[in-house]
Amino acid sequence: MTVQDVHMQLPGLEGLRVAITAGGSGLGLAIARAVQAQGARLAICDVDQAPLDSAAAELGALH
Repeated sequence: MTVQDVHMQLPGLEGLRVAITAGGSGLGLAIARAVQAQGARLAICDVDQAPLDSAAAELGALH
């Protein structure tokens, strides 16, 4: 999924810290990408370590 798949307009996220659960893949990752594109700083978590590590590296997020 890409940011385009989750078409979100979330005003006022610039500089906010956002925690995303299930952010390692699928919809959680797409939401993390969209929220980051709106200027938020991310912390993501997931029960599967490998996808979480990959997503965190891609997004520069805490995990």
